[in-house]
Amino acid sequence: MAATQDSVELISKSGQSLSVFQFPLTSSNGWIPSTDGLHYNAIAEDSISALEATEKNGISLNRYAPVADMKTVKEPFVSYVSDKYFVVIPYVARNVIYLVSKNDFPNQVYKSFSIKGCKPSDKQFEMEEGVPQFRTAYDGGRFFVAAIASGHLRIFSFTP
Repeated sequence: MAATQDSVELISKSGQSLSVFQFPLTSSNGWIPSTDGLHYNAIAEDSISALEATEKNGISLNRYAPVADMKTVKEPFVSYVSDKYFVVIPYVARNVIYLVSKNDFPNQVYKSFSIKGCKPSDKQFEMEEGVPQFRTAYDGGRFFVAAIASGHLRIFSFTP
């Protein structure tokens, strides 16, 4: 799958266009790293859009509740989407990582992990412009988190 400013295209491994889905974006910063498909959320008050390839070489759209609906996390920010979970952090504090079940989003926190040393300085907040220097990836059954805080790189890993 490939995204442009106004659509998502499903492309075969040989480069042939299989399907095009019109999906106008408001910001290029709304894409969320994901294990499956493409996920988009420009602002916390909007639904999270999940675009995935179908078995018939099409593109399906599923929507999840807005991140702003989370009552258990102050200023929630979705850092990653796996096949089962949303990885959510509190945007300012960045002291906990929450795994939230996609089936129960935004209400059910499956697991949480306390972390230290990830709160950015005021200067770093200004430089981030709404997109935290907090990256999450998933490989081999483990989540990996890299965060920059006060000029220092912090790396964490955990299993669901």
